[in-house]
Amino acid sequence: MPYLSWAMWFIPVYLLVMAIIPVLKQVFLSEAWQIRIFPAVFFPSLVALFQWMGWQEHKLLWETAFYAFWVYAGFFFIRYIHEKSAREKLFPCLTGTIIGLALTVAVFCSDFGSLDMQANKFPPNIIFFCYTFGIMSIVVFLIEPIHHFIQCLQKNSIFNWIFSVYRDNCYSVYLYHPFAFLILKGVLHLLHLDSFLHQYPILLTVVCYPLLLVMAAVIARFFSPLEKLKRIKI
Repeated sequence: MPYLSWAMWFIPVYLLVMAIIPVLKQVFLSEAWQIRIFPAVFFPSLVALFQWMGWQEHKLLWETAFYAFWVYAGFFFIRYIHEKSAREKLFPCLTGTIIGLALTVAVFCSDFGSLDMQANKFPPNIIFFCYTFGIMSIVVFLIEPIHHFIQCLQKNSIFNWIFSVYRDNCYSVYLYHPFAFLILKGVLHLLHLDSFLHQYPILLTVVCYPLLLVMAAVIARFFSPLEKLKRIKI
């Protein structure tokens, strides 16, 4: 139960981010570039300020600011990948990668966080932001080959079904992963495989990763009617 309840931390953050999406969309549609760029500067600055001041009591607002930035960045992302060619994306994406990862190292050397990104997520600090920015710059540049690779994998009916469930239930599928972990842990325990697999981390990953994806997809598909109740058009 503690593990399952811990996974609920994102629900209030999710609700707050969803509530401000209409405002962010209107800002994004503004003709003045100064207005459009304001949230992209404001949210990271707020994350840095919260960390600098040590405002742990405002953890909910801290996390909301971080994830609101990436929702807002998504508006630019959709437009960017359709308007720019791979050659045009090379320089800005390469620059974003270098800046993001260089700032990650610089912030780490200034003792503002560790290189363990799992430890930097609660609440998400500035080093986690810089790291994520660098990684996302790589993803933006590689979006076309990634998309092509997924299309190739979708020729497999099992993968295509799993991918479809994750795509159609993307708002809430993360909630089902803790249940999938617990179910898999119980199955491995019944088969007396848990202690054996934990001796070999690589084998554990190879076995558990695909099984977890399948289990989470099955659970998500079972609860998919709930997803339709909160789906909104942006």
